[in-house]
Amino acid sequence: MVYTVNTVDDFGLIINKHHTSAGQATGKKLLPLTLPDNFAPEMFTLVRKEMFSIGQLPSNVDTKELKRAISFLMEALSLMTSSCLFYVMLQLMDCVSLVHDLSPAIFKSRFIQCVCTADFPLFHLVFLLKSRFHGELFTDSDEELIIRRLLIYANNPSFTSGHRLLCYDWLLHFPENQQQPSIHSEEDIPATLDYSYYASLFPRVFDDINTKVTKLNVLSLCFEPGNTPDSAAAMLMSSLVCLHKSVHYGVTGRPAIALYRVLFTYYRRHQNTTLVDDIYKFILSLFMEHPKFASQTIDFLEYIREITAD
Repeated sequence: MVYTVNTVDDFGLIINKHHTSAGQATGKKLLPLTLPDNFAPEMFTLVRKEMFSIGQLPSNVDTKELKRAISFLMEALSLMTSSCLFYVMLQLMDCVSLVHDLSPAIFKSRFIQCVCTADFPLFHLVFLLKSRFHGELFTDSDEELIIRRLLIYANNPSFTSGHRLLCYDWLLHFPENQQQPSIHSEEDIPATLDYSYYASLFPRVFDDINTKVTKLNVLSLCFEPGNTPDSAAAMLMSSLVCLHKSVHYGVTGRPAIALYRVLFTYYRRHQNTTLVDDIYKFILSLFMEHPKFASQTIDFLEYIREITAD
């Protein structure tokens, strides 16, 4: 039997019905279920466990056996499968953090192997190592190597769209050697991603819509328009041609939604720059050319109203 639950009251009625039928089957009288006054669906939401900090063993503790075990496991890593290797590396990182006289440099050889692999779980180990040890293990040249490999995978058409989007997610949450506060709340580009890498971030003809939207999202973090017309604003608007071309011919659906999503991202990140005027002109010309996009335009303006004080 399938039930439709639209409200909390519906949920309570279904539970009471099951309690009543159970009571009739067993011959015992069951009391009706009463939900507390402060009942809310959030009570059943799984809360992410907070990351705990691993301390260090006292310096007077003999760690010879632990070091011997770590050395044995490091030598046996090449014999392990990907799943086993991933699990053992996580445990080894905890052990190295426990022993104060063990250097994270023991993972250097494993880093070289993981950064050159196309096995994404093993490649993810690189970011786990970097988020744990930061500058103790990685140099600036290592960061550049990671970013180059990341962009190669992100633009490799032989990978699925999900794998390529995962690469851009790694790029937007790249663990830095120096923990610096970001002007953006969650997503930001690494400091070593300089102008020479921007060409690989522009959408390409064989990218699917989700990949194009993600690339434009990254580009909006790479360029910072000013208060006067400049090349940064022109670059961001010209990069929309990959989505605008379909909408220009009146194509509705996902291309139109993706285009408005990117425009909203541009506006939200650069609402105090000259890019805002370019966005308004773009929206107006699009609406005058195709009035059928009136609903998308109205929704866009409503969201703009929510994020602006005036």
